[in-house]
Amino acid sequence: MFFGISNGQTPIKALNGTNIINNEISSQDGQSIREGIIRLIPGSTFSQTSAGPNQTWNISNLILEPDILRYENTTPDETDLALFPGTTMVCKMYNAFNTSPVSISYCTGTTNSLNGIVGLGGITGYSDAEFVLNYTTNNINLGNFPKVYGDTTTDNVAGTYAFDIYTGTFTGTFTTTVDAYGTMNAGFEGVVNVTRLKTVESLQISYSGLGVVGTFVQTTYRYYRQNDFWPYVKSTNRVIYIEALGMNTNTTEIEKAPSTFLLSTSQNTLEKIVSLFPNPATNSINVKTGEEIISLTVLDQLGKVVLTKNQSDNLDISTLQNGIYFVNIKTNEGTLVKKFIKE
Repeated sequence: MFFGISNGQTPIKALNGTNIINNEISSQDGQSIREGIIRLIPGSTFSQTSAGPNQTWNISNLILEPDILRYENTTPDETDLALFPGTTMVCKMYNAFNTSPVSISYCTGTTNSLNGIVGLGGITGYSDAEFVLNYTTNNINLGNFPKVYGDTTTDNVAGTYAFDIYTGTFTGTFTTTVDAYGTMNAGFEGVVNVTRLKTVESLQISYSGLGVVGTFVQTTYRYYRQNDFWPYVKSTNRVIYIEALGMNTNTTEIEKAPSTFLLSTSQNTLEKIVSLFPNPATNSINVKTGEEIISLTVLDQLGKVVLTKNQSDNLDISTLQNGIYFVNIKTNEGTLVKKFIKE
């Protein structure tokens, strides 16, 4: 069935960014990497139950967690290909407190820095500190990209898992649907048009000698702005119930990307040339950088702008309440987000 592009919604180009093509790194933020993503505190959520055209979502009151995330896509190495055959792109997620990835997604699909995924997309594996899923028996088929409202793909999946010291097999389904589009109120960033991609993974978990011992259900909503390769907002609810292994969890995580992209200077380079001091601070903070500072913007944990200053390397924070804040440092080489504590 063909679905045209309705007013107010745009095609979704890729699940998570673009790849490295012909040994050339597409390192611009918003392509093979995504910088400055902020995680929202556990329990912070917004209504996502309605689907269809012309929906409205409001994230203006969500509370930010003191953690900045970075996603980076790379080509698979020999170990990746041995463990997750068929992988063409590895998506690694880092946070502010770890130099090693805190989660890794192993993906398939033809991609380039201009068009995102062209044709079929899929997932061969996933790993984090809690578990590893390897879809070696039957990889996830996400369907064809780009996607428009109404596109739906349901696929049977199967493979092996590792939860802590336990290993076994799983079978289930993975459904990918472009189920809604509309506007999102992002607070100080304004109202933006977004298209939503919903994925639902439902697995039956088996353990040797016991058969099916539990379930794994993960529902993810990804909201994409026009022409973006990465989600602007992503919400993931994961429910794991395996009584025999003592697992019963229900967690929701929400991530929000910044409204703008870095320029040509990489995040690692900006981190090296930009420093914020003192931290913690009481009366003022200073920004040291070898680049020209265009503006400094301070946000509280609700994402509300509480201070702004142009062409200055110093901010008077004496009137702020004690707590955690984020400062958006915009230079002539790009934008960097750093957190600080007001005491």
